[in-house]
Amino acid sequence: GAAVAVAEAEAAPPLPMAGGVAAVAEVLPAAAVALPPAALPLLDLWSVLPGGRVTGQVFGKPGIRDGTRINTARVVEGVTPSAGSTLRTISGSNYILGEACPGVGG
Repeated sequence: GAAVAVAEAEAAPPLPMAGGVAAVAEVLPAAAVALPPAALPLLDLWSVLPGGRVTGQVFGKPGIRDGTRINTARVVEGVTPSAGSTLRTISGSNYILGEACPGVGG
């Protein structure tokens, strides 16, 4: 049980070193060390405005309090906003789209 797992963990050889830093990527599966795409801010409860802009509550955008309603710059031409997709604006901002506002397609 747990005592065996602890004893095995204590007896495990040290992690390989690469440039003085433990080579964790060599020990853990790739999925355990990959950065999530959620590094992009989330735009939730969003809707499309006239003129090709999108409005919604933003989360994870530096300098803006989570839950603040924002209006984006115009969406890049040819992009149709949909829930779960990445939204790119002409100003270069990128957002992950959460749920659309109720009654709005997405």
